[in-house]
Amino acid sequence: MERSEPIHWDDTEQLELIWVGAICYRKALCIMLDSLALMSDTDRAKIHLNVVGNGVLKEKMNRFVDERKLPVTFYGSLSRSEVQRVFMKSHLHVITSIGDATTTVLWEAMSKAIPTLTLDHCGMAGVVCQKCGIKIPICSYNKTVESISNAIHAIIHTPDIIRQLSAGCLMCAKDFMWDKRIE
Repeated sequence: MERSEPIHWDDTEQLELIWVGAICYRKALCIMLDSLALMSDTDRAKIHLNVVGNGVLKEKMNRFVDERKLPVTFYGSLSRSEVQRVFMKSHLHVITSIGDATTTVLWEAMSKAIPTLTLDHCGMAGVVCQKCGIKIPICSYNKTVESISNAIHAIIHTPDIIRQLSAGCLMCAKDFMWDKRIE
């Protein structure tokens, strides 16, 4: 565990989101970007998405962000220590992958007491619970995008959600330490 106290976020600062992975169809960054585009200008002014990674869709995603003036920073590939720096300034980790087992970035976020917002499927469905994150049901594309947008809206307007979920990460992470995973 790299953090022993829950994250405290209040609406006096931007809600820092982090998305990490290959910018490709399987990781579906477009779901997150469409969710941001759906938000009101007021909500978008209160958040910032940090995207760490490269891939075949990076330029297309970058154009989408620029055209819609979304609050996103693309970092590209970073060294491990630089990725950790971006993680440590984040309040919420987002996974939009449509085809992953249990991505190791989930463990990294949890070790830093950063809650995860994820689609409710694949390996993430078995790790993330209501104590340590937010699981978004998969419906139609548009309904899934809307659900993510609504979840972030709820966090913006109830900042203590981050502290509660972060405290949950500290509890839940104990179940996924190496000694427990070996068992």
